[in-house]
This record gives sequence, C-alpha cells and structure tokens, in this order.
Amino acid sequence: MTLPAPLPAGASEPRLPELRPGLWQFQGREGGRKIDSRKCASPSEELRAENAALAKLGCTFTSPTPSHDTYRYQSRCDLTTRRGRALTSQRNSVIKVRGDQAFELTVKGTSNGNPVDDLIVGKRIGECNKPVASRPAGKKP
Repeated sequence: MTLPAPLPAGASEPRLPELRPGLWQFQGREGGRKIDSRKCASPSEELRAENAALAKLGCTFTSPTPSHDTYRYQSRCDLTTRRGRALTSQRNSVIKVRGDQAFELTVKGTSNGNPVDDLIVGKRIGECNKPVASRPAGKKP
C-alpha cells in the first residue's frame, strides 16, 4: 500500500513519530478507492522511502508542524511524466498518532485540478512471523 503525501526527508528533517514495525491493518480510502488490507510493515520506514523517491522527482515539502499527537505538513509536485504529461499536485496532510501503534492520515488538496480527499487509518494488530527488516530510505526490499 502506498500512503499519500509523503513526509519531508533529509538530514534536517524534524523527528517524526516512530510507528512500531509489525502486522498492520490499513483501512480507509485513497484515490477514490476503498482500502482494507493487512500486511507486515514498518509505516515510518515506508513514509520515508516514498518521500525520498518523490523528492528525487522534484516534489517539495514543508516541515511537519507537531502539536501533541498531531503533525501537519504540505506537499507540492510539479512534474512531467515520461510521456510528457504535466502532473501538478498540492496536498495538505494531517497525521494523528496514537503512540507507536496507530495513526490516522487525512489528505486534502488537488491533483491535476481534481480534488483529493483521502483517509487512511493504520493500526498495529500484532507481530509478524518474520521480523520486518529496516532498510535505508528509498531502498526496496
């Protein structure tokens, strides 16, 4: 599962909440599609890896603004696809964390002029049979 509106990356990145690796359940909607899945994951690592990939493409991000258990940030992408098609995206994201075991991600904005209204709720529901391997941001397993 790909989470929308990645978080800022880089050496100066403010510390974000660390979500505990394990068996996670993800529910909600993304891109107009319903999400209901379970997988062994490290949500914090996945967010960092996705961000690194988008930053290489030229997307920009504001630093997250933390307030208690809530982090707010914005992203903007002005890209050209391999086929020469323009892609513009502006998103405002809010993550509410519940310790290291649960989160709610709300994303509102536009993508090529179309509204974006995504909601993903993640909840750690157990251990994995195999440990979730940590990997450097941007590296695929």
